[in-house]
Amino acid sequence: MKENKLTDIMINQFLKDLNIDHDSGTHLFSTSDITSDMRYWAQQEATIIISLNRLFVRTNNLELTQILQQKYQDCAAQWFTEMSNLKELENILNSYGLTIGNIAPFFVADKSVTDIDEDYIMIEKDMIEAFKESDFKESFTFDKKFEDVLGIALEKNQEIVCVSGLNRTGLYTYEIGVHVKEDYNHQGFGTKAVQALIYQAQKRWPDALITYGTQWSHTNSLNLAINVGLKLGWTEIMIKRQSVVE
Repeated sequence: MKENKLTDIMINQFLKDLNIDHDSGTHLFSTSDITSDMRYWAQQEATIIISLNRLFVRTNNLELTQILQQKYQDCAAQWFTEMSNLKELENILNSYGLTIGNIAPFFVADKSVTDIDEDYIMIEKDMIEAFKESDFKESFTFDKKFEDVLGIALEKNQEIVCVSGLNRTGLYTYEIGVHVKEDYNHQGFGTKAVQALIYQAQKRWPDALITYGTQWSHTNSLNLAINVGLKLGWTEIMIKRQSVVE
């Protein structure tokens, strides 16, 4: 996928995540309730997406949105997750009964991925339910709202050792999940399964945004994305309501 096309698809999805139609080319701030076109991870009380040296910010409280816009409309987005700024952000959110729930990276396929040089099992949509009680249930969502659409299984000695799955997680976006049996970790199965899945997904949905989300502390998962040839698309701050302590 050409970089300009990828950027356009990402921005189009971010606009859906903010529930706005027009891109100003600068930091964007919106106030909106959740819509079905938003990605799963953006369907929170509020979200802050940091990508392309820009902020894409949505809350469900107009006053909070205005405060965030006033504070951050001229900020350097690439430094947004510095700890001092996150502490200031958390203080603002706390005053509205909110808190930072997670900060996570999302990788994207910025070019065509080649197929792997070994056999694998295609798991079509109507076959996925059979994995719900298996060791590989974490590869799929089993959620009709964020529908699983495709999977790849790898075998060794006639035993399935790794499954990667793809689910529809936004209007333009699909997200990858993968699970490797514990005894087969660190042998390249996860990388191969994700690579094969992206290859098949790009053939079926050439205009889709294929994403791989993880945690900054999950070194193996980060390295998997790098080994497949993905690049960092954005960092997302997911904002939730504070827990009520009784």
